[in-house]
Amino acid sequence: MSEYQFEAAGTIERIDGILKDWENLFKCSHDASPFISPAWLYPFIKENKFPGKLFVLLVWGKNELAGVLPVSVQKFGFFKIARLISTGLPSYPGVLCDPSSETAIMGIADFMKNKTF
Repeated sequence: MSEYQFEAAGTIERIDGILKDWENLFKCSHDASPFISPAWLYPFIKENKFPGKLFVLLVWGKNELAGVLPVSVQKFGFFKIARLISTGLPSYPGVLCDPSSETAIMGIADFMKNKTF
């Protein structure tokens, strides 16, 4: 998966800095749910309308954003759980990936599998 660079964005300032990239990725992902668009999720992220700590995994490939995984990390006793950020029930959260790059989603899965929060 060396063709990708992974970045953990944990501040609203960093999210502000990649909004245009996120919008471009969403526009090229024709089958993506509108509920993982920056237009939908950004207000919830900006207003901190989710429990836990912000953790947005950004996947960069060829100097372009190839994937976005918006999660919150919540502590439950001795455990930390990463949950997809959503707006409540019913919820349609997900991962946004460049449709031309099937390996980006595998890179996200590998990264999250090995991540210790």
